Amino acid sequence: MHSNSNLLITTSNPLWGRILELAEKLKLKMPEGPHKWASKKDVTNALISNNLKILKSENVLLLPIHITILSHIANKVLGNIPIIKKFGLIQVVIAKIRN
Repeated sequence: MHSNSNLLITTSNPLWGRILELAEKLKLKMPEGPHKWASKKDVTNALISNNLKILKSENVLLLPIHITILSHIANKVLGNIPIIKKFGLIQVVIAKIRN
C-alpha cells in the first residue's frame, strides 16, 4: 500500500455462521470449506495494530436473497437502524495507512 491507498476488507458476519454452514450442507450455497469466523472487532484490531486507521466499519445485507419489496425494505430501511444493522451478513471495514 502507499499513503493514498485504501484497504477494503469484507468478511461474513460470524452471527451468520451456523446459517451459512447449514446452507452449504443443504447445497443452497457454494461450499467453501472450514471457516475461521473473524468478528469486525478482530479485523479492526488487526488493522490498527498494523498502523492502519479505520475509515469506515459497518455491516450490510440483512436479507441476502431477492424477495420482491421485502429485500429492499430489509436492506435499505431496516439495515440502517443501528441495533438491527449489526446483523447484516457482510462486514465491511475500510482502512488506510496512518500518517
